[in-house]
Amino acid sequence: MKNVRLIDRGIPRLYEIATGRPVDVFNTYSDLLFNSLYQSSGASTPHLYCPDVAHFLDYCYETGVLGDRCLTPKAANITICQYQNYLTEAENSKDFIVRRAAKALNRKPVSKVAAARYIAAVNHFLHASTTLIHDTASFTSILFGGKPVPLLTLPAVKPRRRSQSERGKILENTLQYGARRSDFAFAPGGIPSPKLERDDSTRDFPTRHILSLLRSAPSALYRCLWALQAGGGLRISEAFLIKLTDIHRKNRTIQIEDPDNQRDPSKKRDGSALPFKGRQTTSVIMFEPYKSIFFEALDQYRAERPASSSDFLFVSEKPGSYGEPIILSEKFNSVTKAYNETLKNIQRSFGMTMDGIKLFTSHSLRHFYGNWARNCVHIPGRSRIGLELSEIQLLMGHKDIKSTERYARLDAMNIAAEIAAANQLVHCWSSSYSADLVRGQTYARLADELMARAA
Repeated sequence: MKNVRLIDRGIPRLYEIATGRPVDVFNTYSDLLFNSLYQSSGASTPHLYCPDVAHFLDYCYETGVLGDRCLTPKAANITICQYQNYLTEAENSKDFIVRRAAKALNRKPVSKVAAARYIAAVNHFLHASTTLIHDTASFTSILFGGKPVPLLTLPAVKPRRRSQSERGKILENTLQYGARRSDFAFAPGGIPSPKLERDDSTRDFPTRHILSLLRSAPSALYRCLWALQAGGGLRISEAFLIKLTDIHRKNRTIQIEDPDNQRDPSKKRDGSALPFKGRQTTSVIMFEPYKSIFFEALDQYRAERPASSSDFLFVSEKPGSYGEPIILSEKFNSVTKAYNETLKNIQRSFGMTMDGIKLFTSHSLRHFYGNWARNCVHIPGRSRIGLELSEIQLLMGHKDIKSTERYARLDAMNIAAEIAAANQLVHCWSSSYSADLVRGQTYARLADELMARAA
């Protein structure tokens, strides 16, 4: 960055390079992120948002929105709204100010997906800062009397009126009784973000490659980690939070704790906040064969595990942080990036890319869990394969069942089998066939077809 310097140790701080003065608006926002706003979120959110906001402020100094040559409010709003253009077009922009800023800051164009992520961070910063300024003004007026001082708000941050189709879609998806279109008339304003094409590509790790992945793991640590995610549905942050005392090897069960006592705020907190995404359950329910693979790999990993007094299961093997818990050894987004790169390298090693399949990240193993629960698990006594959405929601620890729907989608083959069974039952209507018998025969044919494919 040219105009500002980010000190990213502990709670990040930003300073002007020219004067050495702290950038108060950033530092206040950073305090909010780390101390108030994201105590119950993943550990990566504040660490991702702060650099993105710092780069935005660097752009603001370069274009005159901030600094000694401040623009008028109208010009500043226009320049801020050009940030999407700056990110996606950079020196190729038709706007002279944007081109000059991109050249001065050595900005290269990024994809629309990346730009949307950066702009989400900036809009969060703008909304939080605006709210804080207005709250501070109101408190001041209460303490010292008088009317609140009128404050200037950027037009870009003012609430935006939703279109009729937007309001209709929200109304269709809400469970609120008696909701009206007018209830959703406005959305939070902010810098315009690029419109992204809907991504309907598969997010769950392919079932036909999951055992190859586990067999090809470079070490017992990775086999434990991947089996825990695929068979237990854990986020990578939750997997790194597992402790040795959480694992009961005799009855082969695993507990997952709430590190910051979000489920029970009355408990005393100690130390810095650890990542917690709001899981409502304390037990990890694992599916076979991944459960057995995990416990077999666990015995091997415990024999290889670096000598450490830490109770955390996964500890660092790096020289600088040897034996320290991985979750605490470095920034969590750096840890995630490194482990995802290893996962992708293993996928390349056994030829997944040769089939035209994209490379998957560790989170796809959590998606795999939802897909497996929805389409492959059979509970004796039930006439169909797959768990109910409400059951999967409980297992995955989702607060909202809509999140579960994104993970646990019905497989086309299962739907086809059910339709085939229904059609066959119509033809046998006058016979003594039962619905369960017809469905059982149809699923048997599906099993034969799957076995033939695997041969």
